[in-house]
Amino acid sequence: RGESWTRLEIHDHGLPAPVSQHWVCEDGVRVYRLDLAYPRAKIAVEYDGEEFHTGVEQRRRDEERREWLRRRGWHVIVVTKASFSGEALAAWTDELREVLIERGVSFR
Repeated sequence: RGESWTRLEIHDHGLPAPVSQHWVCEDGVRVYRLDLAYPRAKIAVEYDGEEFHTGVEQRRRDEERREWLRRRGWHVIVVTKASFSGEALAAWTDELREVLIERGVSFR
């Protein structure tokens, strides 16, 4: 599964473990469930698999959801199957490292 691969890459790059399947709530109501998150730092790592995220309508809903999160201070990193090699892997793991540091998450 893509989420598992993502979690393993986070671990293999020496980054702290995220929370799996974290619910974002507003006014005590569950609004969105994130694949992987650092709730206190408001960082989300979302895996977009081909099965559920390739249709036009699905992509539109995904972007609306991510924009909703961004307006509430979340930094959203999107990972796909193509994100697991070479420059793509380095790009999102470096981005995650930088945002963790910016938002005061201690590790190392």
